[in-house]
Amino acid sequence: MSGNEPQLPVLVDARPLLRTSALHLLAWSGVAAMIFVADPVLAKSVWLGAAIAVLPAAFMAWAVFRFRKGTAPREGTRAVYRGELGKFLLTAVLFALAFVEAQPVSAAALFPAFLAALVIQWGLAARHLLRH
Repeated sequence: MSGNEPQLPVLVDARPLLRTSALHLLAWSGVAAMIFVADPVLAKSVWLGAAIAVLPAAFMAWAVFRFRKGTAPREGTRAVYRGELGKFLLTAVLFALAFVEAQPVSAAALFPAFLAALVIQWGLAARHLLRH
């Protein structure tokens, strides 16, 4: 490609979604830091639960929204399937790692934090996508 050819516009830019995910995880880090003073295991569990929700969602945003306008619909569909499969597998692997490698961990804190972060991530992503 020479430098004179026009670039195809991005259908939906993943960068704002990735930035939102990073800020979301940073906010959960602040919550975990406040909890750490009282209970380090609880804080680690809360942070891990949030990370298990946010990181796969960020991966999916990157995988799905990196294609550009003019991309064949079949490629877009494949990107969605690959993104969803990657998100599912990443979530499963992160849960396994949390319970196997990050001991001690409190399941009573990890799962509610995961669900809360997941709901918040959905809301943030929906708000962004509805604006674009």
